[in-house]
Amino acid sequence: MSGTVLAIISDSHVGSSTAISPLEFIVHNRSEDEAQVTHANKLQRWLYECWTDYWEHVFKLAKKKRLTVLFRGLFPSPL
Repeated sequence: MSGTVLAIISDSHVGSSTAISPLEFIVHNRSEDEAQVTHANKLQRWLYECWTDYWEHVFKLAKKKRLTVLFRGLFPSPL
């Protein structure tokens, strides 16, 4: 293994209508009576396409290299 690829991600907006999300997912699934299938909106479908393109590119770059992923969380950094 030679070299490292650093993939940096942030601002995933989890739980928001502007979040990266699967194209179809179930919410409120504590019981079958509460489960409802939700589909990604237009923006989320575009983000999903960008997300999968990004990871395909990262994995191509990281072939036979160490892959390090940095998730920059929700809180601002002092840097």
